[in-house]
Amino acid sequence: MTNLSDEEKDHLDRVADQYHKEEMERERQLDLDDELAVEYERRERVKDAVARRRALAARPKVDSYGRSAEQLLIEVSPEVDWIVPRLLSRKSVSKLASREKVGKGVFSAYVVGCLERGEPTFFGPSPAELVTTLILTEEPPDSFREKVEAAGIERATVVFGHELALAWETKVEALVEKALHHGHGLIWIDNLARATGITGSEENDNTLGGMVGRLGDRAAAAGLTVLLNHHHRKTEGNIADLSRGGTALAAACDVNVEMERADAKNTQDRRRRLTAQGRIDATNWVLGVELSDDRSSYALVDVPAARNGDLARQAKADAAQSMAALHLAEMGSATAKQFAERWSVAERTAKRHLDHLADKGGGHRDDQRT
Repeated sequence: MTNLSDEEKDHLDRVADQYHKEEMERERQLDLDDELAVEYERRERVKDAVARRRALAARPKVDSYGRSAEQLLIEVSPEVDWIVPRLLSRKSVSKLASREKVGKGVFSAYVVGCLERGEPTFFGPSPAELVTTLILTEEPPDSFREKVEAAGIERATVVFGHELALAWETKVEALVEKALHHGHGLIWIDNLARATGITGSEENDNTLGGMVGRLGDRAAAAGLTVLLNHHHRKTEGNIADLSRGGTALAAACDVNVEMERADAKNTQDRRRRLTAQGRIDATNWVLGVELSDDRSSYALVDVPAARNGDLARQAKADAAQSMAALHLAEMGSATAKQFAERWSVAERTAKRHLDHLADKGGGHRDDQRT
């Protein structure tokens, strides 16, 4: 064995001591890590326990929520707060959809014009308090000006899409703020897909429905009503499935109205078939309408059956209901005989439609009159 000098022996001893200290420090650090892990787990358990206790404490008392069915019937009025009877109720979302260039923009402009003048639509009377509109349009200014002029719109605020190049959540807030600032009661978005920025597969999954749901919730919280214009798919099928956006979009809207040409092969025919499906009975109907020569108004007309005889019969019944509502708006009251003479129908038929209108909340029955 090589003899080591005292200096070398001292160096080796120092190295060994240093190694021993480092080993002890590593063991101490491992022990500390174990202690920290145990403490972390303990604190996490405490946090979970506190969160559970807070959740339990936040629960409402069992008798503080809910109501009996009898209370519901007392608390909720059967009268619907209509802006446009059977189409737009206050704080709701209604969607009007069709293929391109079928006339949903012209039709929506007609509704907006009637509301701001307090004039009745073919659906029935407008509210006594005038309702004006904030319009978000993706149309070129010249073509949209034509619609505004034809419908006689003067008090609306028009925003072009390029003026609000924002993310959807921010755009919703901007629209609500703008509507409230100008005292409007209705927001009309004339091209839903372009306003949301949705394209491709997102348009047919749940994305669009969720975006409309958030718009509807925010607008309703502010006391505003929403009218949306949307496009049909380029396919045939059940009338309820024609709108892009899938079932999620339909579910997010209170009323879904599908517009079709009465004669699909004749683009010059101004008649349209409107088919509505909504949450309440009054918003389920089929109507035939025809645009006037000057494109300023619509009249109720008979249209060919869309898909089966039931729809045709429903269209005639719904047209009669709208005529009854208009008659009451014009006259203030009506007997079955007066209605029959005014609209050239049998008195028994007139009575049935007036009774049905009263049952739906569109008037009040006076059994002393006939």
